Amino acid sequence: MAEGQPCRLLIVDDDRTILRLCSVILARQGFDVITAETGREGLRLAAETPIDAMVLDINLPDLPGLEVMRQVLKTRSMIVFLMTGDIQYNQEAAIKEGAVAVIHKPIQIAEVALRIRQVLADRSK
Repeated sequence: MAEGQPCRLLIVDDDRTILRLCSVILARQGFDVITAETGREGLRLAAETPIDAMVLDINLPDLPGLEVMRQVLKTRSMIVFLMTGDIQYNQEAAIKEGAVAVIHKPIQIAEVALRIRQVLADRSK
């Protein structure tokens, strides 16, 4: 992320309501938000667009979110938060794969914004 530029955030979720809600609220908080409804679209956007962080649903209709994360992290360094509605999801495995954290739905958007800013601040030190 260039100094003085807003954090570009890619949100990938097949739930359009979550995409709209997250997009509007995070944009109001100063993030440059782009969205995708499928894993393949998320991969394409991550390859074509400079992205600082990704919030990625684990259950997508075409590719598992974990696979999307693996493919993205093979080619670039990026902050990835995984989202799931499954409270039993194995967070440890996701973090070992490269996720910064697993966020449980329903998500608290203000918390997501804070966590992204914290990770970005830690990485810029």
